[in-house]
Amino acid sequence: MEVSIKLFLFSTLALGFAIIIAWYYPKEFQLASFSPLGSIFSLVSVIDFVSKKKAATAERANEQMKRSPTEGDRIFSSDELAAMTEDPILLGFLGKVFDVTKGSKHYGPGGGYQFFAGKDATRAFITGDFTESGLLSDINGLEPKEALEVKTWLDFYEKDYIYVGKLHGTYYDADGRPTEKLRSAHHLIAEGQKEKAANDADKRKFPPCNSEWSEKTGTRIWCSTRSLTLFSKPLSLFNSNSGGISRDWTGFPRKYFQPGAKSFRCACVPEQELDNPHFKMYDNCDPKAISCKLASKNE
Repeated sequence: MEVSIKLFLFSTLALGFAIIIAWYYPKEFQLASFSPLGSIFSLVSVIDFVSKKKAATAERANEQMKRSPTEGDRIFSSDELAAMTEDPILLGFLGKVFDVTKGSKHYGPGGGYQFFAGKDATRAFITGDFTESGLLSDINGLEPKEALEVKTWLDFYEKDYIYVGKLHGTYYDADGRPTEKLRSAHHLIAEGQKEKAANDADKRKFPPCNSEWSEKTGTRIWCSTRSLTLFSKPLSLFNSNSGGISRDWTGFPRKYFQPGAKSFRCACVPEQELDNPHFKMYDNCDPKAISCKLASKNE
């Protein structure tokens, strides 16, 4: 009698456990029956299923470890990185190493960017020099605004791909510590961010002119407070809305010679700023005209 009670309790417990597991994994197996013997079979099925699931998970984890190092725990040498060009495909950018295998159609053999695989060619992203001598990591000598593009690319890789470690070389030493080159690069990027902020503020103060050109009529520039639209969409031919900057004043087209700039740009200038020495009138354009037709493209 006592054995029967124990068997009943055991089978009830097994049945309950099986029901709970089956609730979460209904497609993986079916309960044999709600009898004591059926419950035992169900429990065996559950144990077998869970064991196989754990084994499959472990196998996937091991496979992932083979394909890609654990995030952030590895320092690559140049030779090690150079060997990672097929599966996985790794590349370096500003000293950080990313797994770009999911983009193999671009970075793999025959891809348009395969020359980036297995190396850090940060400088080439900016210069566009994809020759062997141009695929360099060092961005020393770039302008701050160019260094800002480096930050844009770094953000892209950090967002879209897996970071797997650091490259011993230009930007990190053998222990993964930042080098002076990396500190200089970050300083250059910070300078680029400052310049961009100042340039954006300058454009809000003196917005770019709208412009259009045709072979028949030549170039026309003008200032406005609103975007030009066609069927409710901005005209791509124009620098619409004076650079996309809305305001409650129109301004007058002027050549704007910014300090340090190599050339001028067309700016819409408010009346109270017209005597500023950085602004020059366009030839054959009335001082108070908001629209001017230029004699040539170079004017």
